[in-house]
Amino acid sequence: MPVIKDGSTTVNLLDNGAISKIISGNVMVNQIEGNNLDGSFANIFLRVKKFNHYNIHPLTGPLSNSEVTYSTNSVTWTGEFEEIIYRLNLLIHDDTWFWTVDLETGKTKTVDVTYTQDLGLGGEKFVKTNEAYASQYIDHLVVTENDTITIASRQNQSQSSQYPYLQEGSFEKLSSYSTDAYQFFGTEYKQSSIPKAFQQSNLDNYNQQNESAYTALRTHEINLNQDNVKFVFYASFAENQPAGNDHLLIDLNELHKRYATAVVLGESKKLEPVTTILPMTQVLAGDKLTEEELDQFFPKKLQVEKKEKQILSFFSSDGSHIVLPEKEKNKIGCQETLY
Repeated sequence: MPVIKDGSTTVNLLDNGAISKIISGNVMVNQIEGNNLDGSFANIFLRVKKFNHYNIHPLTGPLSNSEVTYSTNSVTWTGEFEEIIYRLNLLIHDDTWFWTVDLETGKTKTVDVTYTQDLGLGGEKFVKTNEAYASQYIDHLVVTENDTITIASRQNQSQSSQYPYLQEGSFEKLSSYSTDAYQFFGTEYKQSSIPKAFQQSNLDNYNQQNESAYTALRTHEINLNQDNVKFVFYASFAENQPAGNDHLLIDLNELHKRYATAVVLGESKKLEPVTTILPMTQVLAGDKLTEEELDQFFPKKLQVEKKEKQILSFFSSDGSHIVLPEKEKNKIGCQETLY
């Protein structure tokens, strides 16, 4: 597993071309450690508009089919999707890292790019012990000004007497944002494997703070017409935001200076992909049980939870809690009836 590093920041690169984890100082920035089956929770996505729908392509990880090269402090993913040649570069400059997306095509295409990052912002053991607990203490500040969107996230649970902070944004104009995985993926994702966010023109543009901190930023639609287009996203870490999360810590001009002075270090090497584990392209979802089948499997049901006569969950006679897919679909804003 290659390790990409500069200054206080380390990025672990999986053999399938996905990011395993990002560590800055003693803090795990991401929430879910990536693996060779699923890849990473975070990614950069290219959307190509076709009439009234979108074709989606992740630029990193096992489903991207990208060619991956890496150096001491940089990773580059290159490939082609829908006749668009893309190049994604991750460049670490101490406690700041930049994602640069270059797109090129000889055709006329309408595209946008979506940046996503899951957040833990705590000591590695603290985050991995209970990801939801770590996430519920993350506070987001969203600043929108002149078509720019900046998300500042602070871990409000003290980490060795400090409060880790991450600031994310772009050097280009952005259309929308979201801050939670439920916003991005929706409650149908486990059945369809299609994130809700990919079916929307814009992200929710609402600061939701739940138990799965997941920041997302989306560009405006761009019409590619035999032109080259570049987008730059950034993430900048500070080990401590002591005064609460009510203002941005890092000036945009300073971030531009860091980007201008950041250089690729070391020899470039090609990542040889591992093919022993095939990536999962669809979720594993079973058929809906009928009421007759539920009665057959669970003849005695206790404390049944319903919504509009639809069974959502119940306890069995041995004390097991049975939760049906309908409960997850109705997780947000659900009005339950118990009997």
